Parts: sequence; C-alpha cells; structure tokens
Amino acid sequence: MLSFLQDKATGNKAALWLRAKLQSEFLLPLGRLAQAHAGKVLLVGAVVLLALSVGLRDARVESRIDRLWVKGELSNYKKTPHAHLS
Repeated sequence: MLSFLQDKATGNKAALWLRAKLQSEFLLPLGRLAQAHAGKVLLVGAVVLLALSVGLRDARVESRIDRLWVKGELSNYKKTPHAHLS
C-alpha cells in the first residue's frame, strides 16, 4: 500500500497521490527498461545529443549592438503598442 495512505507522509494529499502514481506507473517501469537495455539507452542518448548539437557548429554569438538591431516592424509597434493584439 502507498505510504501516504498509511498516514506516514504529510502534505497535500492530491500531490502525494499524483507523485506516487507517477513513480509507480511510469518511472519505475522506465528505470527497469533502462537497466535491462542499458547499451541501447546510451546509444539513443548519444544519437539525440549529437543530433541536437549539430546546429552549435555554425552558431555565432553576436555582441555588436548595431548588428543586433531589428529594423522595420519595431517602429510601427512603438506607435501603436496594442496593434499586435487586434
């Protein structure tokens, strides 16, 4: 039985119930699956990391303020501050 049902845990009962359900029905099976297939999990993690970091190769940090300035719609936005909402 869940520990919060045995009055061992204190706090918001709904939050405790949700956390217990999440841990018992999602995180525990996920951990067991990751432990059973550790090599595959590491391989998938490495592939995802490589895929997400491809764009970092060409990324540039711009620190010159004149190159960061956006021209055009900003001047219209200053004239009518709520024009984008209508």
